[in-house]
Amino acid sequence: SSTITLDAGIGYRAASSDNETFTFTGTANDGIVTNNITNSGPTEAEWNLVGNPYPSYLNVQAFLNHEVSTGVKNINLMNAGTAAIYGYDGTALDGWIIYNLANTTPSTLIAPGQGFFVSADPTYAPLYDLEFTPTMRATGTSDDFILGRSQNETSSVLSKLILSSNNKTYSTAIYFIEGTTKGLDKGYDASAYGGVSIFTNLVEDNQGLDMAIQSLPYNDFNDVVIPLGVKAQEGTSLTISLGDDSTLSNTVNVYLEDTVLNTLTLLNDSDYVFT
Repeated sequence: SSTITLDAGIGYRAASSDNETFTFTGTANDGIVTNNITNSGPTEAEWNLVGNPYPSYLNVQAFLNHEVSTGVKNINLMNAGTAAIYGYDGTALDGWIIYNLANTTPSTLIAPGQGFFVSADPTYAPLYDLEFTPTMRATGTSDDFILGRSQNETSSVLSKLILSSNNKTYSTAIYFIEGTTKGLDKGYDASAYGGVSIFTNLVEDNQGLDMAIQSLPYNDFNDVVIPLGVKAQEGTSLTISLGDDSTLSNTVNVYLEDTVLNTLTLLNDSDYVFT
């Protein structure tokens, strides 16, 4: 609920305590934005947290090669050994995503509003300001620096559960897709047609629908409890297993909880067999 004004071109760190989204209000930047990066302070003196000030993608090479004065580019304002863009990848344990002229192409982009670190050269930084210009803006579909969140690679993850008996097999599908919700998403959720033997219920705002396809927010595959239902004749031996076409990472554990017998089965390692 802060009313603080966020300066354009400055990087900020924000987090919520309840997984709610943030709303930013104001006028979108469409002109030149400057940032006076500095090499000063008691610790980490060279590092400055800046950010793409535009509601559009930023071309990395255009940003690095932009001349702030004749013969002086943005990249020249950065320390010689760290003249690059440093993006936080979700964990400080394995370093950073680093962009410079060696590992980027003319189409490498930074997401709208994305923050990143740059270092400040003690000689050039006091003389010139880092600049963002409208000519650096671009269109694209890439995501932020967080590994595994590329729009082209993992914007959709499938977890399929298979129910089998002696001679029949049924399935229910759970997708994790960026932009969907835990409630009913038109065009992304679908209830079963006719009779069904295994299904899920909506995680939120359950409407009593037996879902054959349920889509949930992409990041929820790390921690979500999904109601699962089974319909079968009494005394039938049944097996629930993960589908072979599931695209969840092997590092994600899928547990089936039997709330009657109070048991947990790790489906990654073994099927759940019951009567």
